[in-house]
Amino acid sequence: MGTQEELLVFIWSNGPLDFIDASDALQPFRQYQYSVHAHNSRGSARSQWASAVTMEAGPEDIAPPIVTPTSAYSVQLNWTQPGQPNGRISQYRLVYRKQPTDPTLNTSTIIALTVPVRKDTI
Repeated sequence: MGTQEELLVFIWSNGPLDFIDASDALQPFRQYQYSVHAHNSRGSARSQWASAVTMEAGPEDIAPPIVTPTSAYSVQLNWTQPGQPNGRISQYRLVYRKQPTDPTLNTSTIIALTVPVRKDTI
């Protein structure tokens, strides 16, 4: 299970009873639990825990693919999941370009392929 931090994040004096947690400690696509503690001069009470999952963000920390020639006309690509998927990966886009044989030319054609993620791997 996770760690529990107890911080005084909000002191209510008047107005609506709501609070937006936008602290640097929150990370994308992670589950967090919150509880409310009410205090007055006679004592205190606390609520049950409520859970929320933060929204997805773009993936981070992805290593380059390993490319292995398999014939004169094909290559095999292997890659790993991003170190920080920050959500469910729905597809991978493979982009390739032909490197010019003349190093003085700086033009190359870029082609992209989309590879959907299989449902049994989600």
